[in-house]
Amino acid sequence: MELFQIEEVIGRAGTEYQQQNTTGNEGVEVLENRSFQDDALGRGQYTSKVYCLQSKVPAWLTTFAPSDALIMQEEAWNAYPRCKTGIKKMKRVTGMYSAMPYAFAQAIVEITYIFSQSVVYGVIVYAMIGFEWTVAKFFWYLLFMFFTLLYFTFYGMMAVAATPNQHIAAAFMDYGISFRVL
Repeated sequence: MELFQIEEVIGRAGTEYQQQNTTGNEGVEVLENRSFQDDALGRGQYTSKVYCLQSKVPAWLTTFAPSDALIMQEEAWNAYPRCKTGIKKMKRVTGMYSAMPYAFAQAIVEITYIFSQSVVYGVIVYAMIGFEWTVAKFFWYLLFMFFTLLYFTFYGMMAVAATPNQHIAAAFMDYGISFRVL
């Protein structure tokens, strides 16, 4: 038996296993499975499959991702020892994340980063200025430093999200911050 034929038998067994583990709208659906002849790859097996992964990911992820974000199509041209595989989204090519979960994730990342930044910066500046070292005053200083950095970061994120490009966002930031300083 030729090596390609052995690989073909193993591939068909894997396809059968995938089809057995597919229930309803979940798992793997084989759209096409046929032999092909190609100048570059030679003789081989072409398969087209749709992967529905909703039940394979944590439940909290499915609340953030759109219903069709976890559906992908695989096209594979297997011609031992060469193969070519392509994976693409089914319905949506762009816009996998809806606006609110993306903004929420960005805010969480920024809050953790700003907290660590305010602690490091706060310790250095508090010591250099020579403020009185009491626990209450130091933590009040850190609190105000944290919320000041948080305010300006979120204001900048809002300016970038509300304007069409970074140049207009910078002008918007200059205009908005100049009135807050007065």
